[in-house]
Amino acid sequence: FLWIGTQDGVNRFDGVKFHTYRHGPGDEGSLSDGLVLALAEARDGRIWVGTERGGLNLLDPQSDLTKRYELYHLGPWMTDAADSTVAVREGRTVYGIAETSEDELILTTDLGLVELVPSSGHARLVAVGGDRTAAGRSVVCALHDGAALAGFRDGEVQGIRPGRERNVVVARLPHGVSALYCPKEGPPFAATLGGDVYRVSVDPPGVDHLLTVEPRPGERLRIR
Repeated sequence: FLWIGTQDGVNRFDGVKFHTYRHGPGDEGSLSDGLVLALAEARDGRIWVGTERGGLNLLDPQSDLTKRYELYHLGPWMTDAADSTVAVREGRTVYGIAETSEDELILTTDLGLVELVPSSGHARLVAVGGDRTAAGRSVVCALHDGAALAGFRDGEVQGIRPGRERNVVVARLPHGVSALYCPKEGPPFAATLGGDVYRVSVDPPGVDHLLTVEPRPGERLRIR
């Protein structure tokens, strides 16, 4: 199947026709929100769905039902922005999903990085240092050894191993990280808002600059 996240749910395309999964008010088996920001395939074939206002869902294509995972107990909390306005962070927005094992996820959310154990529903904020705790629009991908990489708007790339309190700083890039790609085999890659693409080494930490692509205004570099 081809899975497509939209502003009105998730579309599944089998090569011939589409099937759409939507949010149904009052229907606990439907998506918790219709605006989909992130998709990731679980190891058992189910689909993780990150939404704008409904947190995280696990969609089962066999039953067409979803299970909801709430992160609201981690918030709300409020931060004073530089212009003195107040930003409310509630744990309702999931920007990125990395499944590091059969029962552990690293999420990028409006609260920051979150480690989730789906079987128990236990979730905790991952300490990333400095003001990156509030950096909801960080990017994340799962490494093949059970760890994850996270990239931040200040250019820092960190290695995260679930259950550990301290992360490893892998690199400090000159521009904010716009995308990470962790293939099933081989090294991961990072792209920046400046159009640079790097090969990333976690152990030992470091990066190799591969190329620079001049992005047009409003564009962000992605890697697949």
